[in-house]
Amino acid sequence: FARMRSITYPIFLEGCREIPSAKAEEVRKAYQLLEDTLEEDYVAGSSLSIGDFSCISTVSSVMGFIPIDRTKFPRIHAWINRLKALPYYEEANGGGATQLSTELLKLIEKRN
Repeated sequence: FARMRSITYPIFLEGCREIPSAKAEEVRKAYQLLEDTLEEDYVAGSSLSIGDFSCISTVSSVMGFIPIDRTKFPRIHAWINRLKALPYYEEANGGGATQLSTELLKLIEKRN
């Protein structure tokens, strides 16, 4: 969450015109940490947990403006697909994640 905030806050509230490359790199490092953590199907092992819900809310929002490379992070992509298959995913998370990234990218485009 902190890494997402460090990108979104300056754009939404301070008029920043781009995502700083250093901030994007911090997010990619977090992606690597998540990739390494996903030795099993979920963040805490073989069973879905509250940790998955916590992580997916941030990851699904951030990946809209800092894409996740499928080849570099195959476990993350598989994990995201497992969570997206849940019957309540879209209502609980999908729409908000899409809206956040759409609005952020619109602001960047408008300012440039």
